Amino acid sequence: MWIPKWYLENQIRQRDELERRIKRLELILLRDAENKIASLKDEEAGTNKKVLSDQGKIVTDIFYADGEEY
Repeated sequence: MWIPKWYLENQIRQRDELERRIKRLELILLRDAENKIASLKDEEAGTNKKVLSDQGKIVTDIFYADGEEY
């Protein structure tokens, strides 16, 4: 069976375009993940905060990265 050269060239171009789009998407996802990791590296996030209660006892509150309390 004979396959025209233009058809094969078109298939190669489509494959190359798809590979380029996949690489671009991978880079976008990598940057997004790096930004999320960087935002979680906040010094205050996820640390224990010790607060004195009314009776003078030390109470430990743990906070999520977004400031919400456990």
